[in-house]
Amino acid sequence: SLSNGTVLMTSYPWMPDTMLRRDAEPMKILGQALKKASYSKCKLTLSTIEGDDIYGIKARKSSRKDEVLFIDHTMTAVTTRDNACPVCLGDMSLNAISLECCGTQFCRSVCGKLAVTSFHAALCGKQSEFAGINEHEPATKCRTLLLERCLAIIIQEINSQGNTPTHPLHSTSLRRLTAGYHGAAIRWTYDADVVWPTQMMQSMGVDIFADDRYDTWVIQAIQYRLKNNASDKTGEFYLRGVFPIYSMLNHDCSPNMKWSHIDNGSRIIVIAARDIKKGEELFIDYGDVQDKARPERRRILDQWFDCECPKC
Repeated sequence: SLSNGTVLMTSYPWMPDTMLRRDAEPMKILGQALKKASYSKCKLTLSTIEGDDIYGIKARKSSRKDEVLFIDHTMTAVTTRDNACPVCLGDMSLNAISLECCGTQFCRSVCGKLAVTSFHAALCGKQSEFAGINEHEPATKCRTLLLERCLAIIIQEINSQGNTPTHPLHSTSLRRLTAGYHGAAIRWTYDADVVWPTQMMQSMGVDIFADDRYDTWVIQAIQYRLKNNASDKTGEFYLRGVFPIYSMLNHDCSPNMKWSHIDNGSRIIVIAARDIKKGEELFIDYGDVQDKARPERRRILDQWFDCECPKC
């Protein structure tokens, strides 16, 4: 139908090279964060996978099976779980605090302060009501809420820059993320890809007809970056978030790492699935495909790439 279908995940022909690849500066900063998070066990470097602008994580030293390599904190995440703190996703306690500006609650003052300095100013009293969103599956709902949160982070950063604002695709939260422009067909809906993003931007004060920095192709490019890097958690509740360090791990159908969400999904722990030698690149299984037949693996992984790992 006209309301639901698929689109091909490809770059727009007018996008400059600076929007298609990552600068060295944000990757250096991310590498420093990885070194700290892994207690110098890991390093961020160019991947052994052939291709342009493909980074990966390698072992700085040998590790034993079941050893924790690093724990990554979410840049931002959203969940369908009731009574979850908007920042850390923890349970709201009796000590929950309310912001004076609008009464929005957080589980503790540190979460409230982090929200105010990163995204809340753009959303305060302005959050949209997305008509019909509860009729969609949890994955679509969380995809929409994550886009809203990321747009709020971007818009708040740009609004604070005065007369020399950056382009949304060069914002701090996005410039270390890249999209997988390989032409795969991905799901598209009129609500989630047109109506709701338009409502988000208008509610946050963006004139979508006058400010071409937020043109429809820019929003779609943001969606592509989030799709290529976000992590989902399913089960009794659905969660979707962006974890900057974790997103640097590449896929292999015979992974040497295993991972899981911890702390209500606000952090990801990465553990050695076998003994690791110094210099090895660390790989995870993107789609829980390692025990599936090759045709099924390729079907699942097509949303990211055409897998060419040794097993495939």
